Amino acid sequence: MADGTGGRQPTGDLNFTTNEGEIYQGGKLSGIAVGDLLNNEIAVRMVLNELNVSLRDCSLLEQQVSVLRLEHAEDNKNLPVFIGSAVLNMLSVVIVGIGVNHVTTENSPKGGGWILGVGVAMSILTAIAPVIFTAWRRRGGSGGGNAN
Repeated sequence: MADGTGGRQPTGDLNFTTNEGEIYQGGKLSGIAVGDLLNNEIAVRMVLNELNVSLRDCSLLEQQVSVLRLEHAEDNKNLPVFIGSAVLNMLSVVIVGIGVNHVTTENSPKGGGWILGVGVAMSILTAIAPVIFTAWRRRGGSGGGNAN
């Protein structure tokens, strides 16, 4: 009993390996030999179940990749709108600055309030235009419409 087996004798039925690196990192499922599984219906069912679960997970992941590719393609279609909106937004900030400068001077020129108003309106428009355009495009407003 000093050998650490607790009085149990090895049966010799299964060939277990004690090197975990060989089990997990060596590409083997377990340390059980294939010959030991041939007449073991429960073990074969477990392996088939694991295979089916893995195939289902793989199929779900492939579907997710497909959806992400479509979303990425849609985002690339909207890229010119986002770039144009960013450029116009920078221009609107400059116009707002000029309008504020004209409105806050002592002898403000005529139309300073209009310049400020145009800049603010342009800023609001450039903030919401990409959202509206993206929603319009996703609803099929790009000319084709839905076939349903």
